[in-house]
Amino acid sequence: MKKILAVCLTIIIMLFSGIALKAYDLVDLGKEDGSGYITYRGTSIRVQIPDIYEEKATDFRGVWISTMTGDVARYNSIDQYKTEINSVFAVMENYNLNAMVFHIRIYNDALYDSALNKSSPYYSSVNYQNWDPLAWIIEECHKRGIEFHAWMNPYRVLSGGAPADLADYAKTEPSYNIASNPEYLLKAGGGIILNPGEPVVRDFIVNTCLEVVEKYDVDAIHFDDYFYADKVDDTATRAKYNTDGLSVEDFRRLQVDLFIEQLSTAMRQFNSENDRVVQLGISPTGIYRNSGYSAEAEYDIDGNLISPIGSNTAGWEHYGHYLYCDTKKWVDNEWIDYILPQSYWAFEHNVAGYADVMDWWDRVVRNKKVNLYSGMGIYRVLSNNTYWYHKTEEALNEIKYGTKLEDVRGHCIYSYKHLKAAFQGGEYNYYFTENFRKVKTEAWTHKAIMPEIRTYNSVKLPAVQNLSLSQGDNANILTFDNNPNAKFYVIYRSIKPITYAPEEIYDIIGVDKSALTAAYSDKDNGLYFYAVRALSKTNTLSEGTATDDDFYCVTFKNEDGTIITVKGVTPGGSVTPPAVAKEGYDLIGWSEDLSEVNSDIEVYPIFQIKQYTVTFIVDDETYDVKTVNHGASLTPPEIPEKAGYNQTAPVWSVAAFSEIKEDLIVYAQYSINVYTVTFIVDDETYIVKTVNHGASLTPPEIPEKMGYERVAPVWSIAAFSEIKEDLTVYAQYTINIYTVKFIGFKDEILKTENVEHGQDATAPDAPIVSGYTFESWDTTYTNVADDLTVSAIYKQKAASFSCSKINIFGGFSTLAAILYLIFRRRY
Repeated sequence: MKKILAVCLTIIIMLFSGIALKAYDLVDLGKEDGSGYITYRGTSIRVQIPDIYEEKATDFRGVWISTMTGDVARYNSIDQYKTEINSVFAVMENYNLNAMVFHIRIYNDALYDSALNKSSPYYSSVNYQNWDPLAWIIEECHKRGIEFHAWMNPYRVLSGGAPADLADYAKTEPSYNIASNPEYLLKAGGGIILNPGEPVVRDFIVNTCLEVVEKYDVDAIHFDDYFYADKVDDTATRAKYNTDGLSVEDFRRLQVDLFIEQLSTAMRQFNSENDRVVQLGISPTGIYRNSGYSAEAEYDIDGNLISPIGSNTAGWEHYGHYLYCDTKKWVDNEWIDYILPQSYWAFEHNVAGYADVMDWWDRVVRNKKVNLYSGMGIYRVLSNNTYWYHKTEEALNEIKYGTKLEDVRGHCIYSYKHLKAAFQGGEYNYYFTENFRKVKTEAWTHKAIMPEIRTYNSVKLPAVQNLSLSQGDNANILTFDNNPNAKFYVIYRSIKPITYAPEEIYDIIGVDKSALTAAYSDKDNGLYFYAVRALSKTNTLSEGTATDDDFYCVTFKNEDGTIITVKGVTPGGSVTPPAVAKEGYDLIGWSEDLSEVNSDIEVYPIFQIKQYTVTFIVDDETYDVKTVNHGASLTPPEIPEKAGYNQTAPVWSVAAFSEIKEDLIVYAQYSINVYTVTFIVDDETYIVKTVNHGASLTPPEIPEKMGYERVAPVWSIAAFSEIKEDLTVYAQYTINIYTVKFIGFKDEILKTENVEHGQDATAPDAPIVSGYTFESWDTTYTNVADDLTVSAIYKQKAASFSCSKINIFGGFSTLAAILYLIFRRRY
């Protein structure tokens, strides 16, 4: 570069290079619920983790994707499938991933164009003569600087539903497939696998893998943990091939070893003959063998780990029953290019803690050229028995822990649908989202280059030639000579001279091998430094080539002298300052003119303190307005009295007026007086009503009261509007008065008397009537409850007779009766 002055470069190096050089501190890893610290299994030794993520320029960041588990939909049409896979790329690019581990062989079948294996039901409607989905996916990966790892299950044929006779199943397979011969099959419980002990089976699977690498531009063949299966009976196979008298376990391990070694040899021969580097990667279960805690590791003369023989765990081991795969042997012999143990357990797991598992694997590869990556079990975040349950920092902590381990070179996420859940967000996906929000913002903030493939001789391409920068329509255009041997190009961008630090990696792009010139368009067309490096087939970087530009450095500083940013500007050009803010202040300008820059300058922001208005409102009208500086306090005015409202504790709607940091509108808050109106009937409370000051109420109906006037009952208060005090109101009744008339012998009125309800009338003396006797009055006149007419009752006197006549006559009559009775009885 023509114009990079010493002062500018010095400032930049001092203030920015420290980002990449910053060393982390190890801190004790606490449990996420705050209940204590995580320790290595069986010890009191605390697990320590870097306090920050130390970004690396090379970092494997992969994700497993399988149609079988619903990560992506099955193929229905070209447009549908392109939409489906493009949505996958959107998620991967959001999290800056660089490896797609895609399932292409699930059950002895093919999600690709194969002459050896039947088509998978997930691709049953694909017409390969019109369009090859796998070829398109690989091409789209490479355009984006993403490696494609072809995930295959070598032996699995059926997981369940196998017929009793293997010959019956073999008839369902095409004749060109190895499974059409029942002699090459083994039953595994209710399932079926290809027989690992048959040499012809090994040959077939090797040929299947070679078919893929010959037909497709894959970056790796990838196996997971499906080797031998549970409940396999290979007695006949062992009788046929176990000439050395090996145990069942050793025999089976040997068969898988033979396959891996044979495939490794075949692939490396293919690579050598075709100028390719297709990797062989294995992703076994996380535990090879169990052992105890050991602070030290022992190695033999060949650099093979001999102690501890296993991880500090107590879980299921893939070395023995029932997988029988000696993955450590494959690493020791460097038959594979990378190993990716499924280290799905969380740090807090009490059987296989993440630190215990990965510490051991880190030791295994220490002196080997095999790359080590870590499988991440994010799917467990919603499973409450996994120690991942409802964690929000587990993913970030595992990634940070990987920077502590010297030979952990990346991570792979299981599985895509859970990463997609994190991307989609929402309440149900909260824990997925939180885990990867922190990963994105605190770790995987930039793209990363694939780690170098160290099992092959390093291929370093020459530096990019004829790099130039020009401005197109709203874009910066980089052009340079294309190198057809390049795998990817790494684009660096910075506001400062390029140092090739990890945070300067701006993009990674594919290579059009037929083009003479490569071009890259940056739609963010600010003034930047750029550089380009070519990545070879062994993921080895070339030397960098940077753009040669003539501009001045404008260093934007905070008031305290710390750097905000550094921008380049062409001589005489203008520069747009960064967005800066200072709480409580307005930015009113900069210390230097930025419209025409002709030298390296330092500029500082000029701030003016903000002022706020506090408006006090009483009854919807402005009562007072005060002005206050940012962060200052004020004393509010007294609230005026208000008739009918409680003045005991008047308050404003804002409780405190200290450290004011915004305009405020404050309302007077009164407590309105509430009155009680008590209605009394016959000296007893009849009903009580409450009413706000100045309001009205409707009085209750006065209850009926026997003997009292109902024509116009009223309360002791006539009106109940605008009540402004407590009231006691009495029911007012008018007692009924009745007329009582006393009538004599000849219907003459003897007396007329007015009597109150319930009282007694007073009767007059009844007059004497000749020939009659007064007996009584015809109606009761006590407790009067109505108008009454009371009449006198008389009785006529009897005629006069002689007493002697009455007595004689009576005597004769009596005597006659007695004589009659006497004579009657006798006769």
